[in-house]
Amino acid sequence: MFRLESISKTFSPGTPRQLTVLDNVNLEIEKGEFVILLGSNGAGKSTLLRIISGDIKPDSGRVLLNGVELTGLSPHERADYIYLINQLREKNLVSILTVLEAFALAMSRNKSFIHLINRRDWEKHVKTLLASLKQGLENHVNDQIWSLSGGEHQIITILIAAEMIRNSDRADSILLLDEHLAHLDPNSSKTVMALTSELVKQYALTTLMVTHHIQVASQYGDRVLVLKDGAIKYDVKNKNGEGKPLQHLSDIIS
Repeated sequence: MFRLESISKTFSPGTPRQLTVLDNVNLEIEKGEFVILLGSNGAGKSTLLRIISGDIKPDSGRVLLNGVELTGLSPHERADYIYLINQLREKNLVSILTVLEAFALAMSRNKSFIHLINRRDWEKHVKTLLASLKQGLENHVNDQIWSLSGGEHQIITILIAAEMIRNSDRADSILLLDEHLAHLDPNSSKTVMALTSELVKQYALTTLMVTHHIQVASQYGDRVLVLKDGAIKYDVKNKNGEGKPLQHLSDIIS
């Protein structure tokens, strides 16, 4: 189980610009649960993810995963437990690598990167993974990351993260999606979100996704949260695939 205990964060304390973004936030996410976090711009969604990933420290509170406290760990140490996908593609995959090389680098861990690339079955393995998405991406394994469309990039990034989690020595980890649909056109956004949902289910990924798309939150995920005024104001599970009322969510956020 993933837990946030009494997480608080205030920027520029004691100054005229003081702003409390998170105020005693508590949250529990079960293993394999897909949770979507909604909120208006400036509500603190990305701040919360940055605290979980270790990019910034909370003023108080703890981040725990199956009883392991992550709060005091460096971002490098947390990388064994947390997989973060950003809205900016430059922060996800190295642009000059090919798709095949990106998979090899991510999966090498204690193995040699060159050893994986030179394996006769490596390209076939990656092509099989990509072909399962039915997007024709298996035809682009030797293309450089920078040449991919935004949607293709995010899909491949999520698949790489899912494979890393499945092959990790850690029994548990959490996938964080920080507005990963933000810079996509409507059609690409729909495709990426549908594949995100499929991969989360297929790999049984414990996932916390941040978005401002109410329509997305109404259709996907096991549970929807709304962050407002520094606290979680709404927390409802999605029962039997039933969508959330759009106007209801909109009213809560505003």
